[in-house]
Amino acid sequence: MVIGDPAVAARSERGAETRARIIAAGTELFAERGYAAASMRQLAELAGVSLSASYYYFPGKQDVLIAIMEEAMSRLEAGARDVMTRDLEPLERLAELVRAHVRVHLQEPELARVADGELRALGGASREDVIAWRDGYEAYFRTTLAEGVDQGVFSDVLDVPITAMAIITMATGTAEWWRPKGRLSADEAAALLSDLAIAMTVR
Repeated sequence: MVIGDPAVAARSERGAETRARIIAAGTELFAERGYAAASMRQLAELAGVSLSASYYYFPGKQDVLIAIMEEAMSRLEAGARDVMTRDLEPLERLAELVRAHVRVHLQEPELARVADGELRALGGASREDVIAWRDGYEAYFRTTLAEGVDQGVFSDVLDVPITAMAIITMATGTAEWWRPKGRLSADEAAALLSDLAIAMTVR
């Protein structure tokens, strides 16, 4: 093999494109029919690839779901990490975390719907890994709330774990009621949810 061989690069690019198409098809199919009702054959047809090709990239339907979960969590993690690296006070940081969470859900509603609704379909170590990843993500909210309580910004009777879960659940639900041609733009919906989160927490 020659380093930088164009043929090898082309095969790699085609492979990445095919894999992305299968993930996209799985996201659409699982969001529409649910994971349990979908089959690898249906997924391959929707992706426009042969069944053998789909099995080449993903040995089973569970592997497609894992890839979808990883994609969704990676997007959420990236948004939260960006907020956490900025020099923000707890109140502003909480508002930005909520906005980032809502934006991911409104930009990719089907991806979010599958990631949020099909965790029960994951088995074994994969389920444990995703749960641990989600717990780590939720910790960004818990840490922010705890700091705000310590500084007297948030109510001193705030139950931090439950409040963090309530805020994330509320923000996640935006994907169920928001519509692109509705009354609120995506930015307005994100701002509304961040305002509600602040209203839940301040003294």
